[in-house]
Amino acid sequence: MKDPWYAFCTQMLKDAMYWKRVNYKSLSELLLVVGIDENPNQLRHKINRGKFSFAFFLQCMRAMGVDKFEPNWADLEKERLKTDVQQ
Repeated sequence: MKDPWYAFCTQMLKDAMYWKRVNYKSLSELLLVVGIDENPNQLRHKINRGKFSFAFFLQCMRAMGVDKFEPNWADLEKERLKTDVQQ
């Protein structure tokens, strides 16, 4: 079972990709601008695995042009409770 914090971060990044209409191929291209060279498959695996650094998260946000984001702490609490129930 994935840690709720990792699941939450993964979902935040995927939500930002959705809002900005960015897929893994275009994110790969956008990341080149901030000096990150990863192919779309590497990105897909890294993001879906959910274990990436905060620096990587910020690089993705910067590359996509996300200036502001606010975590939905209620979603994190739901994930945490769901994990507790399944254990």
